[in-house]
Amino acid sequence: MPDSDDRKKSKENVTYRVFHSPVFVALTGMGVILMAFAFDSIRNNVSTLGLMVGAGIFVALAVMNMVVNAMINKLHNQEYFDQRLEVLNNMILSNNLNWLVNQKYVQMLEMGAEEVWAFAPELTYSIQPGTEIFKAVEMSLAKGCRYKIFMPNQPETHKILSDYRRLHKFKPGQVEFILVAHEEYVFHTIITVYNPRSDFPKAIEWLPVENLVAWLEMDTKHAARMVGIGEVLLKRYNIEGVGRDNGYVKEIPRGAGQAVVQVE
Repeated sequence: MPDSDDRKKSKENVTYRVFHSPVFVALTGMGVILMAFAFDSIRNNVSTLGLMVGAGIFVALAVMNMVVNAMINKLHNQEYFDQRLEVLNNMILSNNLNWLVNQKYVQMLEMGAEEVWAFAPELTYSIQPGTEIFKAVEMSLAKGCRYKIFMPNQPETHKILSDYRRLHKFKPGQVEFILVAHEEYVFHTIITVYNPRSDFPKAIEWLPVENLVAWLEMDTKHAARMVGIGEVLLKRYNIEGVGRDNGYVKEIPRGAGQAVVQVE
């Protein structure tokens, strides 16, 4: 980065010196004077209509030149970015980095799921209208996907629940927030398991890196472990069957083995 900044400053200094040099100023002045003489000579020998036609042709050629240059630059830039993307893709494949996924991939998993378990210290994109994940959650809820979301029981969480209910529409029992005592909550990042009761569950973990929008997809072994963790929590807190039809929030007291159902 320092080398890049130095090169940028060097280019800026060169440009400044060129445009402010006496030679450039003198040449510019001479050019303007010559253009004035040429225009005066043409005006004396060519009619006004001819000048207008000539000016029109000049403007048309100038516009055409700008359009062609813009198209060429666009093609050049596209080729440049395609090459860089190909290099990046090859690097990902050669280094076995295909576990790194983007928001579009998560969106497709979300829309195709029939059941979702999430272990989330907070909710981000699912309560941010306009994001791909928010749209996917909307579509999943509309088609009947069921959600179990494990979160820490703290004041910030209740604000998130309020936003979630305000932004999304769902049927009674379709979404269950399981609030674990803050002291007992162990997940530091968002982990989502798609179709946990199927033969091939998918587990995605959000990378907690500032200014980075990326997720990692767990392999089959670790996805199965996350399903096991979810099942242990459900059994430990006796969630299954407790207020299933109308329980929106299940608050779990510290050290308790039984969920307290809060009906919304």
